[in-house]
Amino acid sequence: MKTADRWENVMRALDLKSIERRNWRMIQRDGLTDALFGAIFLASAVVGVLDQTDVADGFRIAALAIIQFGGVLAMILVRRRYVTPRLGRVKYAPRRVRRTHVLRAILAVCVAITVALVVLTTLSHRLGFTLFGSLDGIGVWLLISAIVLIPIGAIAYVMEYPRLLLYGAFLSAAEFMHIVVEFPKRVPFGASYVYGTFSIVAFAIGITIFTRFLKSTPRPEAVEEPSEIEGHHDT
Repeated sequence: MKTADRWENVMRALDLKSIERRNWRMIQRDGLTDALFGAIFLASAVVGVLDQTDVADGFRIAALAIIQFGGVLAMILVRRRYVTPRLGRVKYAPRRVRRTHVLRAILAVCVAITVALVVLTTLSHRLGFTLFGSLDGIGVWLLISAIVLIPIGAIAYVMEYPRLLLYGAFLSAAEFMHIVVEFPKRVPFGASYVYGTFSIVAFAIGITIFTRFLKSTPRPEAVEEPSEIEGHHDT
């Protein structure tokens, strides 16, 4: 009897772990993260347009931050409004909670690095210094690609979301066109064309997956509790 109980407990634990893993994967594969990268590319495309104008550097940085953080806020609100009610809330195991904390730390580092690169690049143009020293175009591109791909690779691993590597490759390709090929110097608004194309691709993937998710995962019907009807008795 003890062996049977132990086997039942093992099977129950495996079943709960499978449910938790499936719920986690479904949440991470709702298409909203893809759409978020679409917003990130869109922000870069807008900055590429502003770079061709005489607007202040602060305005460009503000536009970049507003679009990117707006995308994050929109993802959180849409996920809370449409995804969570369909999947329910799951209390994850301590191991997965720790991985989520690691993910948040990596995201914070990514944001800090992105902001620092934008600010330092802006100051380098104004103060007349070179951000990456004596590195040539290829060296700068490889350095930026490493800064971009390593955190994204870590996020893809923690989130069990390999498709994120595609967007890391997009970012690396965009920087290659910008730094090595110098496409924006050769073609007016070249940076906007490159980032705009990647933005359209990311939004198309994200919206398609999100729409498919809404169709395949309907909201659970609310269970109405029976109401008590008070009767009037004649005396």
